Parts: sequence; C-alpha cells; structure tokens
Amino acid sequence: MKNSIKLTFPGKLEYIPAIRKFVSGVAMSNKFSNKFAFRLEIIVDEICNNAVQHGSLSAAAQVEVLVNIDLDAMNISVSDSGGKMKDIKRLKDVLALTNKEEIEGKFERGRGMDIVKTLSSDIHLNVLPNGRTEIKVIKFRENLQNPNGKVTN
Repeated sequence: MKNSIKLTFPGKLEYIPAIRKFVSGVAMSNKFSNKFAFRLEIIVDEICNNAVQHGSLSAAAQVEVLVNIDLDAMNISVSDSGGKMKDIKRLKDVLALTNKEEIEGKFERGRGMDIVKTLSSDIHLNVLPNGRTEIKVIKFRENLQNPNGKVTN
C-alpha cells in the first residue's frame, strides 16, 4: 500500500498549523500511533517553518508538501522556491553536524533542525536545478529499523 498526498500553500507562517495537523491526521488514519503522529507534527512544523522563513523570499512564494504513506513509514518532502545561498549553506552545515552541542556552539539558530534529525529516521537536503530547496524526511513506524541501521522509537 502506498498513497501520496500533495499540498501547496502560500509561503506564510499562518498556514503551517493546518498543514501540521493535516499530516498528523493522515498518520493517525493510517494506523500510525499517537506518538508517531505527534512527532511527525513537530517534524512538519519545523521543516515548513524553515521553508517559509528562509526559502520563501517573494510575496508569491509557494511551499509544496508531498506525503507518501507506506505500511512501515511516512516520507515527507517539503520544497520551497529557494532561499539565499547563505541560508542554504547554513542548512547544509546544520544537517551535517552530528550532535546538539556542535550546533549550539556553532549556530545561533538551527536547533529545530537538530530536533528534526533526532525524530526522523533519515533526512536529506536537495538543491534542485531550478533553484528550489527540498528537505526529505523518512519516519519509520515505531520499532522498525531503517536501512542505515537506526532503530526508530
């Protein structure tokens, strides 16, 4: 079983709570646990906030959320129209660091993405040829192991 849902919303913060709750509801309706759905809300909130604040530079900016639901995982992809190169570099740097202390010592901001890394089974950043920035997150159902050997909880 694999279902996909695609959402597009204006690059404005006030849309994020509805997107977050919708994705959480999708998880619950697909028999993922309350804990899983709550953690997914945190992930979606942070990634969407990042897309709006750093990747939606024009008034007409759109953020796209793609949700793929499998029996054992949910894959979330959030893409924005692309931010400033300094913001993209900082995001790459935050995602490359391995622990909270490194992030806190090096960056004033970025702790939210550290939380996303902690709650996710896998995370990737792509800068697409058209300039769009995309963050892909995989969250496996509890007690499953991702291909990199990380057990989710």
